[in-house]
Amino acid sequence: MNHFWKPLFALAIFSLYSLGASGQEVKDAKFLFQAGAGVSGLYAPAFSKWSETVTYEQSDDFHVSLGLEGAAQLRIATDFWLGAQVSYSRIDQSLDKFSYKQSSLTATLFQPAVFVSFIPNEFLKQKALVRASLGAGPVFAGITTDFETETDYSGLGAGIFLEGEFGLPLTNLLFASFRAKLAGGLTGSLTHNAKSLQYIDSDAKIKDVTLSYFQAGVSIGVALLL
Repeated sequence: MNHFWKPLFALAIFSLYSLGASGQEVKDAKFLFQAGAGVSGLYAPAFSKWSETVTYEQSDDFHVSLGLEGAAQLRIATDFWLGAQVSYSRIDQSLDKFSYKQSSLTATLFQPAVFVSFIPNEFLKQKALVRASLGAGPVFAGITTDFETETDYSGLGAGIFLEGEFGLPLTNLLFASFRAKLAGGLTGSLTHNAKSLQYIDSDAKIKDVTLSYFQAGVSIGVALLL
């Protein structure tokens, strides 16, 4: 008999907890946590010129980059939130046609940032997440080559971004979201052991490689309100 009542008691406790959670209003949430992954087109002119110098082939102006992003936000007013995020973008370019066998160029951008979001509370009342954000932060840029030996070049810069998001509820507090993002940044010369990575420009001058960029992309993810 005791074994019969224990599952019922556990089920009752779980039901009460679920009802309480589902009754929580998203409009009263104080925290927002987000994670996502996506794809973007990244325009980095110096990287393209350097790629052309290395491969002796025409390089695309826009490179396809894959990215990850995570963020946490705190409500500071009815419709405004303050947040921090980290984002990571990566470009991989195969050099199979080049004389070095199975070689590649890899460019990465890592950006921690702070941002302010406008999230209309009226939409949250209707269980819809609508967000517009503006942020800025440092950019850690890197290029890895694996010609004869693998070499990592790195540089530091700063960037800004503008992001829009629309999310629909999966549960009372969990949303599936779609994001669109515009970003740009300037970086210094990329170096390895104080030696700069360089390329030959169209005017025949030798210039240092940077990862200064403009980026436009989309991503999907999840958002959790607490």
